[in-house]
Amino acid sequence: MDIHELLRRTVESKASDLHLTVGTLSYRLHGEMERLPYPELTRDVLAPMLFGL
Repeated sequence: MDIHELLRRTVESKASDLHLTVGTLSYRLHGEMERLPYPELTRDVLAPMLFGL
């Protein structure tokens, strides 16, 4: 999983925003939070992903 894959999935789903936090990975779709089918994010995975932007 990488940030580009997550952003692509968000756009393709027509979600309004992507929530990247340690733990649950989700986006907002039609006003409702939807959990994405990926493993929970850890700090060790999330930090490099965000700093790489």
